[in-house]
Amino acid sequence: MLSSQRLKFKLLYKAQAGLLELSLQQLISRLIFIVIALFLLLLTFIFLNIGCYQLLAVKFGPWLAAFILGGVNLILTLFMLWLGRKKPPTNEQKILEQARDLAVAEIQADGQQVKELFSPTGFSSGDGLITLVTLLLDVIKPRKKTKS
Repeated sequence: MLSSQRLKFKLLYKAQAGLLELSLQQLISRLIFIVIALFLLLLTFIFLNIGCYQLLAVKFGPWLAAFILGGVNLILTLFMLWLGRKKPPTNEQKILEQARDLAVAEIQADGQQVKELFSPTGFSSGDGLITLVTLLLDVIKPRKKTKS
């Protein structure tokens, strides 16, 4: 019983570590697109705005040229932010989430069994006492092996 608990905790640890790693990779990926969007916005303001404003100001006047450039800049910025949006979870992430949830459910079920074992009614039946003795023997056996 103790070895199955270790396996469940190991599974929980591995699943959670995998999920954290995938989440970090997705965050970095999204962050890269946001940085690119900000860089492109800066380039747009520096290089294109001055030239386009001068070109449009001659043809449409300074006020209308400013509104046209503002609209183009807004569209480009929204497009880059759309590229950096949150992606749906991958199949690998879904599998790891299921493994984590399964391990948590198993650990909670074992905790409930231990809780029932130590309840006042748990010792009144012979099954509870046998389970307790088996659990204690499982704990004691590995200690004897390490002392030898």
